[in-house]
Amino acid sequence: LQNQWHEATRAVASAGALERSMRLGIQHPS
Repeated sequence: LQNQWHEATRAVASAGALERSMRLGIQHPS
């Protein structure tokens, strides 16, 4: 159960980081 929770948390964190990086890319195109 803890492993499942850890994987879910990691997936959410990964999605959040991806969304944030895409937002930064849109705000500050290189």
